[in-house]
Amino acid sequence: MSFYIYEVIGFGGTVISAGAHLPQIIKIFKEKDSTGVSSFAWLTWALADLMLLIYSISIKDRVFIFLNGLNLVFASIILLATVWYKLKTKF
Repeated sequence: MSFYIYEVIGFGGTVISAGAHLPQIIKIFKEKDSTGVSSFAWLTWALADLMLLIYSISIKDRVFIFLNGLNLVFASIILLATVWYKLKTKF
């Protein structure tokens, strides 16, 4: 297989991996509730994704730049929504 095929497979895996965040995002916004969602866990994921994105950029790996960029965006959305709805229920 040529390098191109492996890159396509890598991008496909990236889409699947990043897409795994969507059910959680949809659930939080649909129910307008983040009960049971750990802010600390998603903060940890977002921080790890940021660090991996920086590393991926430094080695110029397009698949991992895309993967970690998408994961960072989705983890940040979940984190912010979780904090937002937890604060909203307190006031």
